[in-house]
Order: sequence, then structure tokens, then C-alpha cells
Amino acid sequence: MASHPLRAGQAALAKGNYTEAIDLLQSVCDTELDEILVTQAQQFLILAYEGSGDYTPASELRQLLTLEPQGQAWLAQNPQPSPSPSPSKLQPNITPQNSIPESEGTGFTPLPTPATTGFTPLGTSPKSLQTPQGQPIKLTNQSSQSKESKQANLLNQGTRKPLVPPSKTDPVNPDSCPISSGDNSSKNSNSEAKLSLSDEKKPQDENLEPVALIPVPQRLPSAFSDRTPIPWRNADRAKTWTPLKGVKLKKSWALEIAIALAAYWLVNFVLGRFALVGEVTGLALLLATYQVLGKFWMVQLGTGVAFFWLLRAIVTTGMTTINAVLANLAIIRLSPIQLFYADPTYFLLGITLILGAASPWLWDFLLRKGYNLKSLSVNQLSSKSPEALKLLRSFCQQKKFPFPTLMVLPTAFPVAFTYGNLPRTIRIVVSQGLLDSLTESEIATIYAGELGHIVNGDYALMSWAMLIVQIPYTFYWQVAYWGERLAELCYEQLPAYRKFLPTIVTWVCAIAANFSYMIFWLLRWPLLWAARLATYYSDRTAASITGNPNAITRSLLKIAITTAYELQRQGQTSWLLEGLEVLTPLGYHQALLLGGSYRELNDSKDPLANIKALLQWDCQNPHRQWLSWNYSHPLTGDRLLVLNRYAQYWKLEPELELPMTPPPRKQKLTLKILGEKFSALITHTQALPLLQRAAIYGVVMGLILRFLLWVVGAIGYRLYVIEITWLFRNANPFHIACMLITGGVSIFLLINSYFPDIKPNIAKTEIHLGQLLADPQAVPPQKRTARMTGLLLGRRGISNWLGQDLWLQMPQGLVKLQFISLLGAWGNLFLNMKLRPSDLVNRQVTVLGWWRRGVTTWIDVEMLRSPGTKPVNAGYPLWATFLGIATVLWGTYLIWQA
Repeated sequence: MASHPLRAGQAALAKGNYTEAIDLLQSVCDTELDEILVTQAQQFLILAYEGSGDYTPASELRQLLTLEPQGQAWLAQNPQPSPSPSPSKLQPNITPQNSIPESEGTGFTPLPTPATTGFTPLGTSPKSLQTPQGQPIKLTNQSSQSKESKQANLLNQGTRKPLVPPSKTDPVNPDSCPISSGDNSSKNSNSEAKLSLSDEKKPQDENLEPVALIPVPQRLPSAFSDRTPIPWRNADRAKTWTPLKGVKLKKSWALEIAIALAAYWLVNFVLGRFALVGEVTGLALLLATYQVLGKFWMVQLGTGVAFFWLLRAIVTTGMTTINAVLANLAIIRLSPIQLFYADPTYFLLGITLILGAASPWLWDFLLRKGYNLKSLSVNQLSSKSPEALKLLRSFCQQKKFPFPTLMVLPTAFPVAFTYGNLPRTIRIVVSQGLLDSLTESEIATIYAGELGHIVNGDYALMSWAMLIVQIPYTFYWQVAYWGERLAELCYEQLPAYRKFLPTIVTWVCAIAANFSYMIFWLLRWPLLWAARLATYYSDRTAASITGNPNAITRSLLKIAITTAYELQRQGQTSWLLEGLEVLTPLGYHQALLLGGSYRELNDSKDPLANIKALLQWDCQNPHRQWLSWNYSHPLTGDRLLVLNRYAQYWKLEPELELPMTPPPRKQKLTLKILGEKFSALITHTQALPLLQRAAIYGVVMGLILRFLLWVVGAIGYRLYVIEITWLFRNANPFHIACMLITGGVSIFLLINSYFPDIKPNIAKTEIHLGQLLADPQAVPPQKRTARMTGLLLGRRGISNWLGQDLWLQMPQGLVKLQFISLLGAWGNLFLNMKLRPSDLVNRQVTVLGWWRRGVTTWIDVEMLRSPGTKPVNAGYPLWATFLGIATVLWGTYLIWQA
């Protein structure tokens, strides 16, 4: 078996063959994915350069090793020699500490994974190293480098990422107590390093042609350091300004009707139980509700009603399902639970009211135990941002509010949010990563934005609703974490039951955890619209309080960049970032697109130019608002455009110049205008993803079809045609049946346009991500088959069996991977059990699929493959086909039963 290049380089160095050693060790630094092995190669490379008399690259490598604890210890034992050392003095310095012991099967064993500590600076690989002045380090001995390696290095001159996952630490902050972790333990990380090397001797699968994988970026430079300066304009703030007036909701007949019906349902539900609402009273309430529309508190009221209704529907469905299972499974011989047949409405209403009253203290408990929340003193805040402290005190004096309780989360991800139920119980929480990433004025704007939530009153609703949402989410990640640990404990402590008990424990915990995740995902939906509006109002209040919209712009962009950097550094999405996304200043999906791709978009080296190009889609795409309904934050480009308008209102130069779009003109409703609006509506729906588009077509066409059948029944009723009169009076099942049938037929008609065949030339050609992101008119239905190679990031273990946290890291940025099996997302649990996508995390992978561009960018995966493993196949097109068949059959069954 051929020796690993690191071992061969060590042997060449011991023999004094420095040229060969440099070539071998340089290849390890260029292509190796394990950071520990790269560090060892750097150490040997220093000795090789010094042995050959080339001290310049050796000195530069020594400076870079001083940034790593392991490198510092090695440098202490191997001081820099004199300018003209003899080779005989260098050879004894290859101490046993640097040697690589033999290991059966792989040829060598990597060093143990060092414990992750705080904000430890990260080094970089020699070919992509940068000096403190921001210039790349060019090593002298490059003549032996192959052409392919040079091309790969050109692609990888951007960000670099370590592959070693953190050890058993807090999933949000690796520096804190080891309460839980989304990935496997350090034991798994070491075995992963061995697996990546042992895979080299496995034969390639014959079903797929061998592809030349692009070397994956290994390490990332710091987001905000002298090495990677971003030429911020640092535009001025207003010296004196007139505060902005309050805004009303944009008039929309659909919006008004929806809010009015929600409020009417709430009042009628409460008073109707006591027979206090009649038809006339109900109509009066509906008209009164309509008259007060345009207020943000009405949106919050409608959101609260929708959230409670969905919560009640989930609980009721669960109770009914449990009783149905108990009644139909005769083996268990258990009778149904009679309590589950009762109406849970009032019980849920009481529980939710109690949770709302106790929400500040329950939030304190959750954040302290789960995320290591700590108090933030005024002195600590003043040391970071005296302006923020002054702003808080001034605001509380003017509004006569008690000073809020200040908290800090020891995580590197930049987050900030507010919770409480009354002014005296308000807590404002920021993260250490946010305080370290932003300047004084930018931190002040973040606190001003949180004050905006307090002024607008949405903090109470979001605190109550998001506390309930945290119940299934906390259950999800805790069960996922402890389920894996319990399975390991069963395997180690109960050897007699190793064949089945760990598997049973793993599967029970996996089903429970991922089912809880689906409930969390559903419960977020009613909150998204109110959260987007609250974000706009918060930005407006922050600009009005500080007079500094340009600092808000910089803070949002820096939050995006830091979020992307930290996700690549830690290798997975933080539990805190996902669970509290609705409350944070910027959604992490949008942050990862912007912060992960701004460096090398279309090979441009100007960060601000790349940021502007990325935001073109947010500003100019005509369908962007229709594609943002499933996200908790408005489009970043739209937010920055509004902030630019504030800056222009105060005669300020904007921080980032974006194309300004004129607001739509008010027009009288005529038949021509209605026709144009209907045509635009059809155009917008054509830009949606497949299932969303088919659902809308199913609802609209189903209602139209039902109306036509109702007309036929009415005619038969008038003409005494008894055979068709039932269509007029007793055809309630037709409402759902028509929608199901038309929705299923829509899937059949549209599926080929969304999922074209992946041609062989696509399967052999890399797609440049920067070219795709630069198109401001891109929409999901565009025929973009893609092949991309990069590093797979995400959580490991049962917490990611649904494929909810899969990211492909490439030199041009991050792309979300949507892996849907033949049985849908839930089918990911039961298919591909031998090799799941989460098993390939922290490995180099090639992805074949269909590239989509919306608010964020993603790939509908067809095949996922890592070198030396069999391909992991998805089945989104087949799943969509099965779903269409099922809906048509269901609709037909309802009609037959009618």
C-alpha cells in the first residue's frame, strides 16, 4: 500500500532530501482536509525549508504557527536556527512528537483532536496564507506543483475552514459547559479522520463516472481583521434630525378581510359560548373591526389568533390519533383515553395564558440552562458602547420605562432579541459575538432596534408565542443529543443486549426528536408575517432614535458576514440561531447567502461590489415578495433600500448605494386595471417552487370548479332535475375534493419543467456559483441542473436525519441542500439507513441536482457522493409524483363517498 504523503515527506526529510520533502508536504497542505495533519505538515515544511536554506517561507510559516496553541508548543521545542544551519543539525529535530505512528488499515493515526477554546484564532494553509497586511504569502518552491493543483489553489484563495468539529461542548457556544452538542463526540471526530483516509483504498462505485473533485477550502480567515479589510464607507450620521413619523399598514383588501375575519372569529368564539353574540351583533363587530384596520396591533391580534388555532389543531390531531391507535391495536389491549375526546380549547387557553404571564422567568431559566445566559452590567456595556448605554437611559427617561435587564449570551454568533410581558419585566439579550463584531455606534443601533420592538409592543406577543415554540424545539435537540449518548451507554454497559438495544434506543429517540422538529417548524408559520412587519418597524424606530441609518446598514451586513464565518468555523448551524431566528435582527438563511458569498462573486475582489451584486436580487426581482412568505425576516436588500431613503430624507450619503425603485402609483380600480392585476398574479405564481405553485393552483381552480358545479346544481334545482340538485345543497365534500384533484393534476403538468433530466455533460462540469448568484431575475422554476463540489457542513447524528441542516461550502459561498427522499422529508428517516447525508458531514462531496434561487439559494439534491463511498440518492421528483397521485386518489375517494 502506498505511503501517505505526510509519512513520505517525513521520511524524505529524515534522509535530507529537502526538495522531495517540500513537494510532498506542500501537497498535503494543499489537499488534506484534516486540520491536524495540515498543522503537522506545516511543521515538517518549516524544517524542510530551513534545511534547504530557504528561510523566507519558513519564517512566514513560523509566524502563522504562533496563532495556534499546538503550533506554539512546537515552536518552543524547535527554535529558529541561525541563518546558515548545517543539515546535520536539522535532522535530529524530527522528534518523536512529530512522528506518525503506524496504524493497521490506514497507515497512520492522526493526533488527538484538541479541545476547542473560545475564539481561538485559526491558521491557514500555506498556499492560501495571508500576511497581516492582507497580501498572500508566496512560497518559493512552486516549480514542482502540477497544473491541476495550481488551478485548484486559484479556486481556493478565498475562505478556509477547519474540519475538526468541536468536542463535547455546548452546541451554541463551544466554550461553555458541555450540556449538549448537535454533532458527535470527539470520538466520532477522530474516527471520521480515519475514515476519510481509509476511504482512499475503497473502489469507486461503478454506477457513476469518476469525477475530479475540487480541493475543498480548509480554513477561514477572521471575519473582521487586518487580513481581510472591508472598505466600509463609514457614512456620516445626522447631526440634527426630525424623528420619523409612525407608519400605517399598506392598504390591502385581502389583508383587511383576513384580519377582520380573525378578530371576528376571536370575539365570536369567546362571547358565542355564552350566547351573547347574535347575527346583528356579529355583523356590528365585523364592521367595527374593519374600521380600526391599519394598526399594527391588529396584525398582532390576528397572529395570536392564528397561532392559537394552529396549536389547538395540532393538539387535537394528536389526541385523536392516539385514541385511534389505542382503539385499533388489539394487541395492546388498551382502551382509548376518554379525556382525549374532550375539547381542549379552554385547557389550552388557560395553559397559554399562564405561560404568557410567566414568560420572562421561563425564558430566563431556558436560556441559562440551555445556552449559558449571563447578566451584562452597565459597566460592561459602557466599555463596548457608551452610546448604547446613554441611549437606553435617555429612552427610559422619556418613556418613563424602568431600565431593562441586560443579558449576554457567550456565543460567537451575532444575535440580539428582547423578551418579556410588561415594561418592568423586559430583558434585552445580545451575544458576545455581536459585541465583538460591531463598533460602538453599530451596537447602539442594535439596542435601538430592540427598543423599537418595545415601542411597537410586539415583544409581548413574540415572547409568548416563541416560548411555546421552544417547547418542541428544546425537546428536539435535547432528545437527539441524549438519545445518542444513551445508545452509546447501552452498548458499553450492557454487552448482552448490544445487538438490538442501542438500535431501538436510537430509533425511538430519532422519531421523537424529528417529529418534535416538524411541530416546531409548523408552529413558526403564523408568526412569520408579523415578524417581517415588526422588523421594518424596528428599523424605522432605530433610525428615528439614533439618526444613524448608515450604522444600521453596516451592522446588518457585519452580522451576515460574521454569521456565515461562524457557521463555517463551527461546521454546523447553532441551535440558538435556528430556534430563535424569528427574534433575531437578521434571519440566518439570508445571512449565510450574503455573508458566505461576498468574497469571491464572479472573481471580483471588491467586497462592497460583491455585496451590491448579491443584493440586486432583493431589490429588482419582480417576484421577490412572493418568494419571501416562508421567511421570518424581510429581504435584506429591501431593508437597506428603506434605510437609504431615511438617509436621503436627512440629507445623508448612504452607506451602500442600491438601485432605488419608485413606489407603485395609486390607480383607480377599473376592468383594465383588474385584468392587469390578475395577469400579474398569474405571473407571480409561475415563479414559485413546485409544491407551492401546485397548492395555489389547486385552491383557486378547485374553488372555480366547485362554483361551476354549484351553478349546475342550482339550475337543476330550479328546473326540478332531481339527479343534480345535490350539487346545490349537499356537496360539502366537493370543496376539498376539487382542490385535491386540481392540485394533483397541476403537479403532473408542471413536474417536468421543474426537474429536467440531468445530462451527462452537466454531471461532468462544475457550475460556478458566483455566476448564478449574479442574476437578479433568477427564480426557482428556471431549468438549472447543477453539479457542485465542496465541503458538507451540518449537524451529525439523529438530529439531522431529516436533512434539515445540510450546507455545501464552496469557495464562492454556501448553498443549502434540500434532500427529499422518495417518501418526502419524513422518509429520510427510513431510507438510506446504511449511509445518510448527515454521515458525510465534514467530508468532501459532489452534489448533482437542480439549483434554485429565491430569497436564499438551494439545491434540490438528486445524488450526493463522497470519494470512496456509494452515492446517496434522493427522490424529490418521484416524491412529487407520488404526492400528486395520492391527492388525486384522495379527492376521487371523497367524491365517491359523497
